Amino acid sequence: MHRKCTDVRRVDDEDEKKSKPRIHIKLPSEGDSKKKAGDKIAAEEPSRKKARRSKGVARDSSDDEEIDEIFDVEKLKTAEAELDGTFDDARNHYTKRGKWYLPPKLESKFKQLAQIVLSNMSKADRFDLFDVPVDETELPEYYEMISNPMDFSTMRSKVDKGKYGKGSDAASKLYEDFLLVFDNCREFNGESGEVIDEASSLFGLLPTTFALAVEEVTRQL
Repeated sequence: MHRKCTDVRRVDDEDEKKSKPRIHIKLPSEGDSKKKAGDKIAAEEPSRKKARRSKGVARDSSDDEEIDEIFDVEKLKTAEAELDGTFDDARNHYTKRGKWYLPPKLESKFKQLAQIVLSNMSKADRFDLFDVPVDETELPEYYEMISNPMDFSTMRSKVDKGKYGKGSDAASKLYEDFLLVFDNCREFNGESGEVIDEASSLFGLLPTTFALAVEEVTRQL
């Protein structure tokens, strides 16, 4: 079984002696990279329906009101394009707008929306860094360092079983689990290297991915 960033193949290197374990990967060249169907999240035209946060709860707004940035695909894409490629910048881009919540019309659509977000993030994860849990028998030191592991397959299972709950509260918990996935990666792999570079790129996609999922589910109403 592969190990990624919660679960990533380690490059064999008998000479590597470090005080702190690290997961390393050799990223293939662009021409050799594994391509998944739809590995780039399709950009959709932003919805003209606008929403904003009011005391932490989203509500419908009239056309003359500014859309909450958490749902504003165009603004999020602009901010994403300006990221400097570091983990800290990607993390700030993810956290600066606060936890996710749902517009009122989507309060009953959390499961559908979460499945879209997780599916698109998995497609964007070209090297399957976050797909399944780390194999404890192959990398026991991971579990000595990481007290609360998380990965995309575990999150999908939680969504399917209703463990996140419903509505905006569930969206907030999904947000926290995505943050946990990437923070665990940073804690175990350190501040630099190929794994962190790839993780930072994926992390930066999350705000836009969520906003696009909100648009997609809204169009299906």
